[in-house]
Amino acid sequence: MTSLLVHAALGALTVAFFFRVNAHLYRHDWPGSRTTLLEWIYYLCAVVSVCIGWYFNQKYVFAYPEQASWVHYTQQLFTTPAGGSMAQDSIIANVILFRSGPSSTAGGAGCGSRGSTS
Repeated sequence: MTSLLVHAALGALTVAFFFRVNAHLYRHDWPGSRTTLLEWIYYLCAVVSVCIGWYFNQKYVFAYPEQASWVHYTQQLFTTPAGGSMAQDSIIANVILFRSGPSSTAGGAGCGSRGSTS
């Protein structure tokens, strides 16, 4: 239970930090500052995703109070064929998403490319 509360606190601090650092994006004094329908859909999906994730994480912690750890949780992902399939899809998708994020160089992004150096 303590780990759930610690992670909830860290999540709340991260969101607060994000809004503080990006406060200029939420002011209404510049063109294009209105939230689009697609952005609202993304926000709704994010909130629903956090709630569903919290629900299942809470079920896991209460089901395995003595064994609850990252290693045990990851091992549990692969206990059934359907769970293993979904787990590997999610793990690979996250690795690709984290590796192919926006690049800080002018050459663009994509699977960890660093762009043109010339």
